[in-house]
Amino acid sequence: MAGAKLDTVAIPTTLLIDPHGEDIGRLVVATRWDSPEMADFLKEVIELSKEVSL
Repeated sequence: MAGAKLDTVAIPTTLLIDPHGEDIGRLVVATRWDSPEMADFLKEVIELSKEVSL
C-alpha cells in the first residue's frame, strides 16, 4: 500500500519530493493550493531546495 510505504498517517497528505526523490516536506491537511500564501511558500521551498542541491 502506498500510504504505508510513504509513511502517511491521514488523507489528505501532500508530499514535497526533491529531484533526488527525498521527502523534503509534507502537509497533512486540506489546503487551498491556489492561495497567494501557498504559492509564495512553494516558491520559497523550491528556491531552498535548489540551494541545498548545489
